[in-house]
Amino acid sequence: MHASDDFDLPNESAGTQDRITSEPSQSGSARAAKYQLETVWPTPSEAVCDEIVNFWLTEGALPDRQSAADRARQLLVVARDESGNVAGVSTVFPTHVKRLGFACFYYRTFVGRGHRSIGLRSTRLWQQILLESYRALNERFRAGHDPEVLGIYMEIENPTVMRTLNEAIWNDRRMNVVFIGKTPAGHHVRPWYFEGARIV
Repeated sequence: MHASDDFDLPNESAGTQDRITSEPSQSGSARAAKYQLETVWPTPSEAVCDEIVNFWLTEGALPDRQSAADRARQLLVVARDESGNVAGVSTVFPTHVKRLGFACFYYRTFVGRGHRSIGLRSTRLWQQILLESYRALNERFRAGHDPEVLGIYMEIENPTVMRTLNEAIWNDRRMNVVFIGKTPAGHHVRPWYFEGARIV
């Protein structure tokens, strides 16, 4: 997960989309924002791709339309606010991870500036997107899709996340995200393996 931008602070049938409604915990008496998370992997529609390209360009997340269009083909989960506007997304692509010796989905997430915090509290929308992303890919793996791709692979770039979420294993909310080292740039490397994954 490239976390540099997001934290300031299966469906088994291709082409179908899963939706869940996610609500962060409340702070005081203020009601937290609700988000609808939609899984669009592995075949996001052209309309969704165009919408996300515009979202990224408006947010300054990617440098140009072609880069955004290329990335949009990797869309996994789209999060929307209560008004239906895009709040955040995740993308993945399968790749051989040299330090692991097998393939994983390289995972990225981006949360729009207006959805990174409510007052003094982080929305943790990035975490909601991560949970749904894993759920969708894990279900596909258990159904026999991409059996050689054994999990999701994240490189945490955001210094706040590296400093405050520095447990060797993230195991809250049913996660099992393990710290395995750092990149040459000092970013934390964390895979999350699919259920039943075996090293061959």
